[in-house]
Amino acid sequence: ALQRSVTTTFADRRGQDNWDRIPKDVQQIIRPFLTGSLTFSEHVVPIPRPIYNRQIRFDSWVKVFVRDLIDKCSGTRGDLLSQVKPMTRIDTSISLFLLPHAVFNIVCLGDECNRIALREELLCVLEDARLLEDVVEEGIVNCLVDPCSLFLNGSQNTVPISEDMQVDLFLHIGIEKRGIVQNKSGPSGVVGVETPFTKPVADEKYTITKVFSSASVASEETGEMATSITQTVFALIDSLSRWHESAKMRIRKFGARLKGDPVDPQVSRLKKQEASVGAFLAKIPRKVVAETSYRCAAYDRALLYLETAVRDRWATGEPSTAPDAE
Repeated sequence: ALQRSVTTTFADRRGQDNWDRIPKDVQQIIRPFLTGSLTFSEHVVPIPRPIYNRQIRFDSWVKVFVRDLIDKCSGTRGDLLSQVKPMTRIDTSISLFLLPHAVFNIVCLGDECNRIALREELLCVLEDARLLEDVVEEGIVNCLVDPCSLFLNGSQNTVPISEDMQVDLFLHIGIEKRGIVQNKSGPSGVVGVETPFTKPVADEKYTITKVFSSASVASEETGEMATSITQTVFALIDSLSRWHESAKMRIRKFGARLKGDPVDPQVSRLKKQEASVGAFLAKIPRKVVAETSYRCAAYDRALLYLETAVRDRWATGEPSTAPDAE
């Protein structure tokens, strides 16, 4: 519903002075917003979780995601975001512009439930991009040819592999998983693996899976949409990380300058925000970000987060060669 109201005067002299500093051509553009305003009212519909799925379009995901976050924002920034929320329904660029601000508000001022929902949405996108995996074939292992080669029999091809696809192949037997270093060669059915299995595998069921890189599906519409959404999540995480590092530097500078003085409210607020952002980022596994970055061919980011994950392991006394770090 639309209701028309009229606003013709400024609240004080300062507002008039600020208005006079605006160029005349810009005044002509924004004058209608001063002489007449539109008030939007809309019914808030519960949104299913997670918002992301492989079929959703990029623009739809961004618009729904940012509107959901704005509904949960609080404080003066939250009030400001709520005023422009109706525009996010029709303009993707506005939604993308507002998204980092809404995320920051939720991370710093939102309750724990809202922060968990935000983190799960981001991880849902990252995990999906990391594990684009399909079953290629299944069958029975006949025998072990040598420590790193197996003879497979009775395969049931379910997904064809073309030579130009950028895929990684993995052999699964029981709970063990090994990377395949060579494809089946003709009728021999021999498959080589990166490392030998820890126990005899003859007469056991096997499954071969393929894991796509994002580059291999980027030509398809669904691949393009998934890549765009993943890149948006990367941008959000990078933005929070940059702010966090900047905040830590400012806190150190404030601490050196105000040493021995009463606590500055601005510094206290900054410390609280820095702690909230740091805690939020700490619960996003760096290994997941690194693997997803690698799948998306963002090798610089993958190396950065992999190095950070290794440093974190060393800082906590956990060996970097733990099985789940491989």
